[in-house]
Amino acid sequence: MTGISRFTGTEITDAQELSEAITTILTTPKGSRVMRRDFGSDLPRLIDAPINGETLVDLYAAVAEALARWEPRITLRRVQLVDARAGQISFAIDADTVAGPVTLDIAGAGAVVGAGAVMGAVA
Repeated sequence: MTGISRFTGTEITDAQELSEAITTILTTPKGSRVMRRDFGSDLPRLIDAPINGETLVDLYAAVAEALARWEPRITLRRVQLVDARAGQISFAIDADTVAGPVTLDIAGAGAVVGAGAVMGAVA
């Protein structure tokens, strides 16, 4: 099955559509949607926070909480920080889907965390 990319308007696979949906969830600040104030995540609020143990815990919690609430097609297994610097963050998400396990590589700058998300099957 396929869908349409919200970024390019071209046809995409189910895996790519899932990746785009997760990107939308994680990059939408909570409180920014008028008719759905609780939609989104706290991730945009954390993007410029100092990189320390407390921020890492907050980051992992923000991703886990948002995906548990808004993406029923996955069961989160792990969130791993790959890279973090001023205004940028990259992490890997391991999850289970109906089709099997997947790994999402999420990277971005500023509030656009995940705009370049790529999805692939776990070996």
